[in-house]
Amino acid sequence: ATPPFAFGAFLYSPDQQVVSTPNGTLCIGGTTIGFFGRSDVVQSDSLGNAQFVFDSAAPPLPQLQVNAGETWYFQYVHRDFTDGAPSFRYSDGLAVTFCP
Repeated sequence: ATPPFAFGAFLYSPDQQVVSTPNGTLCIGGTTIGFFGRSDVVQSDSLGNAQFVFDSAAPPLPQLQVNAGETWYFQYVHRDFTDGAPSFRYSDGLAVTFCP
């Protein structure tokens, strides 16, 4: 779970990848487009919930254009201060198939 009022960002890509880190698993890949997208920094609320508006019609870069029928993968990464030492933590991954 994300701590209340933690800062983080949503990562997204048309690719899955499994990268184990000391603080969790990164599930977003970047092979098809050479990188993965990232939302602006968001802060979780008092319950630890974080959200952002994903506008598939107006991507920040042409490579991030989502087309009907495609499946894209999303994951939230946030800063966590465990015992005073900052680190990153990853949410579970989410697959979303976009309808026509």
